[in-house]
Amino acid sequence: MFCLDIILVVSGNELPVEFIQTLLKMAPTPEEELKLRLYCGEIAQLGTAERFLKAVVDIPFAFKRLEALLFMCTLYEEIAFVKESFQTLEVGFLVFLKELSLASYLF
Repeated sequence: MFCLDIILVVSGNELPVEFIQTLLKMAPTPEEELKLRLYCGEIAQLGTAERFLKAVVDIPFAFKRLEALLFMCTLYEEIAFVKESFQTLEVGFLVFLKELSLASYLF
């Protein structure tokens, strides 16, 4: 359980986005997950990475939860990006309208 304690305590209950992304990249394939779930041998015989993944796989929907956590962590950044994009479009549209009204005076 040491690995899970580390995940829960990292930087005051707030995981860095890069750490969450790295954990998601480590997600086992369905076959690997099944093997880890069904493993009944000595945990000490597993390598460090396999022990960690076994502990994580035992958490219900662990990787789905990490995906949700990543979404929540990046939501405000995504919202700011979309707002900035809409502001750029608005400025471009206003410039277009001004040029269109000037063109109507010339013709």
